[in-house]
Amino acid sequence: MGKETSLYLSRIGVDVVLAARRVSVLQELEKDIRQKFGTDPLAISVDVSSENDVKNMVDSSIDKFGKIDFVVNYAGNPIGYVKGYRRKAIYEQTIEHLKEIAEVDHFGSVRVLEYVLPYMIKEKFGIVILISSSAAVYGYSEDIDYIPIK
Repeated sequence: MGKETSLYLSRIGVDVVLAARRVSVLQELEKDIRQKFGTDPLAISVDVSSENDVKNMVDSSIDKFGKIDFVVNYAGNPIGYVKGYRRKAIYEQTIEHLKEIAEVDHFGSVRVLEYVLPYMIKEKFGIVILISSSAAVYGYSEDIDYIPIK
């Protein structure tokens, strides 16, 4: 979703910040966007569970573009799938596991807003889009580690 959003925005002339943990993936997209659309994207490695990474992402964005007009946050933590926690009962979950998911899925979005909103307020403009999951709206008895946090 993030890739397609970045391509769409670049197609209409927006300079985008491409942010994810794996910067090598982003660098290829950055090159592709620059060649196809002539915009000036910024690829930056960021883990939204890291205060320093988020601050660096926002500061780097402001340094390069002078402003932030839009924020679209898709961050999510697939660790439940990786560790085999998904579809286990709540009593089979650990607090540490739930905190690990919350650090990205909830607090990651909060961290981004903490650093972006002061710029938007100063400029008296900004659009924030936080992407969650339809599972969080409709809910179901599985994925108890994921749904409440989304």
